[in-house]
Amino acid sequence: MRTDVPVIDQLFGMRLWGTSIPGIKGVIKERSEDFIVEEILPNGHIIELNNPKLPHTGYEGLFTHFILQKKGIGSFEAKWLLSKFLKIPVSWIFFAGNKDKDALTIQRAAVWNVPPEELSQINISPRLKILSPIRELRRLHIGDLYGNRFTILIRKIPLHNEVKIKKLTNMLQEGLYLPNFFSYQRFGILN
Repeated sequence: MRTDVPVIDQLFGMRLWGTSIPGIKGVIKERSEDFIVEEILPNGHIIELNNPKLPHTGYEGLFTHFILQKKGIGSFEAKWLLSKFLKIPVSWIFFAGNKDKDALTIQRAAVWNVPPEELSQINISPRLKILSPIRELRRLHIGDLYGNRFTILIRKIPLHNEVKIKKLTNMLQEGLYLPNFFSYQRFGILN
């Protein structure tokens, strides 16, 4: 564990980092496509960016579940845009988890009392897509997911960091995952 955490992180309660290897000094999130977040459902099914399918529970109701793909749009902004476009209250839109703004994300979402046919015809923005809407019995709650799968492209890594990169690669190959803090950056407070 590393304890040389920046002061800003310490102010938010993060006192150490989960790896002993110092950073490799690259650039992340230069483009939205450099940081991909795919949601993992409670049953382990991954909503994949290249194959976005939502399994049906078999219990149909008044909620429409769908896959929401966002690029450079935060979760709260997406709710507001959907609400405005559908002419419904923001409180009728539900996510299982909040996703990063500066990323390309794919996640499960739900809306109250909007037919799947209506959702599938929506074209709000090329940065916000609605895919595979289906009727479901219950709504979503924050936390109704197993986790997220991240694909992160690190650009502009200095050449002298080859040894650090090799150590990091070995850790990943040995199954030693890098823990991620759930912190202020997730809500767009600081970039």
